[in-house]
Amino acid sequence: MDETPAEAVHIMLGSIALIIAAGVGILSLSAGILLLSVAIGAVMIVILVDIAFALRRSGRPGP
Repeated sequence: MDETPAEAVHIMLGSIALIIAAGVGILSLSAGILLLSVAIGAVMIVILVDIAFALRRSGRPGP
């Protein structure tokens, strides 16, 4: 199966957003802002699910 450009964008931008979210999550934990940490955790889960669905649609071997 060939991957479409939309799936490639979901995978690439999702991975970049995941790295940024992880950084913000670590900073919010170190600053003691629990509510922001929980929100970032939820955002990270949504990003991971989006990447997983894009990998499944593209036919790439994924997690």
